[in-house]
Amino acid sequence: MVKALGALLVVSCCTLLGLVTVGKSNQRLRSLGSLLAVLDQMKAELEGFLPPLPDLLGSLRLRAEQPAAEFISQVMWLTEKKHLSIRDAWERASLETDSLCLRPEETKALAALGEVLGRYDAETQCAAVERARQRLALFRELEEKDRARKNRLSAALGAGAGITLAILLL
Repeated sequence: MVKALGALLVVSCCTLLGLVTVGKSNQRLRSLGSLLAVLDQMKAELEGFLPPLPDLLGSLRLRAEQPAAEFISQVMWLTEKKHLSIRDAWERASLETDSLCLRPEETKALAALGEVLGRYDAETQCAAVERARQRLALFRELEEKDRARKNRLSAALGAGAGITLAILLL
């Protein structure tokens, strides 16, 4: 009885590990979606009004969905409290905002935008925002295409590893 219960727990834990991978994929999709929305809003503001960057970030933070709102808040906090430039704050927030769950290439695409923000004219900033948006949209599209296959595979691998481990332990 104890062995069977232990085996059931092993299988359950391994299956949950597989499902955690599924959850990270879903979180990355939500993150990319919220970042794309923020970049769309940012581009529209830059094209239309060209507000000061702190004002732009403040309005974006209020309208953004999570986790993009947390990212923008982190950028603002780093510029205001740590006295970092927008460039450095944007890059650091890209790397340190864990709730984004981005892969290194996605983080790099987001961080590259900080090189341009607040330093060049509106046209150059809009072009940089559009480049970042296109790259993140491509990553999101690729993740969506692979999502179903990856999710089934992750759950099955977790359950399979749990069953194998349970058999070995019995």
